[in-house]
Amino acid sequence: IKELTGLNVFENTRRRNVIEVRSLLCHLLRSKLGMRWTSIAYFFQENGKHITHATVINSVNTYPSNKKYNKNLGRIENIFTLTEVLEMAQEDQRRLMRSS
Repeated sequence: IKELTGLNVFENTRRRNVIEVRSLLCHLLRSKLGMRWTSIAYFFQENGKHITHATVINSVNTYPSNKKYNKNLGRIENIFTLTEVLEMAQEDQRRLMRSS
């Protein structure tokens, strides 16, 4: 995400652009990877960002609104979704080749 946005989501700041990208990361960790609230908070803490599970929940809950007003968030989310689809297709091809 940092490469795509140029923003450090682990920075202790309340700047709107960082908060929005942070909410995207929380959303991806929760919805795509199925991480628990406290695990996401611990991940941020390990990377220097003080955050609690309650903040993570709020961040995930505000993501749809952030995405509505910041179209770049949706584009970045789609990059991760597309990558998952491509990885699954490649894995399916490998299975087919092994079974042949």
